[in-house]
Amino acid sequence: MTTDFPTAPPAYGLEGPSAGRTVEKSPSASHTKNLTPPMNAINMIDGLDGLSGSVSLVPVVLLAYLAMTGNSQDLVFELLLFAGAILGFLSLNFRLPGRPKALVFMGDTGGMVIGMLLAWYSVKLAGTPTSLIHPITAVWILAVPLLDMGSVMLLRLHQGKSPFHADQQHMHHVLLKAGYSVNQVVAIMAGCSFMYGVIGIVAERNGVPEVGMLVAFLVLWGIYVVALKHPEGLQATAKRLISPLSH
Repeated sequence: MTTDFPTAPPAYGLEGPSAGRTVEKSPSASHTKNLTPPMNAINMIDGLDGLSGSVSLVPVVLLAYLAMTGNSQDLVFELLLFAGAILGFLSLNFRLPGRPKALVFMGDTGGMVIGMLLAWYSVKLAGTPTSLIHPITAVWILAVPLLDMGSVMLLRLHQGKSPFHADQQHMHHVLLKAGYSVNQVVAIMAGCSFMYGVIGIVAERNGVPEVGMLVAFLVLWGIYVVALKHPEGLQATAKRLISPLSH
């Protein structure tokens, strides 16, 4: 699995022969290293029909909302186009009555492209001192894929494996083994994505300090790691909250 993004995507809003210059309100080259984690996170969570598209669509919609509240109409337009593209993909990737399997799949390239664009727009909205949101708010908006990737990589390292070793320790595998259907797992994880994103936005709007939001996210990450390390307890808790439907 590729983990390096060799070149930065084009910086929107640059005027004239601007290569090599830093332009205010445009993500600088120093931010391109921030693209790699979401790229790999979306790619690594692509384990069920409809999952990666759904947990990508939620952050795109939340980012579009933030851009709209900040009167960044160009960004709103671009993000809505992005959301429309994901919806088009999901129309063929989601399991529907009479269609028990997806017709198309995202693959490594699709996951990395979506992850790169999510990271790029997050940097556009949170990457400068005058940005609409704090960087930690963008992390909360992307929480589900980031938490899942970070947790399974830590568990693999603890087990003496490569962090990119394929296994079934992801949250969606744990929920499937608990008896949930594929669409239920997708709905649960998309719902968590929305909930975490809203928590981040509300926390910032209510003046919660960045360090407080960071500490809360690290605590959530710790809970996520423990839950994946002890899947039986997670499965029992999940089934008490949400009853699995028959497949």
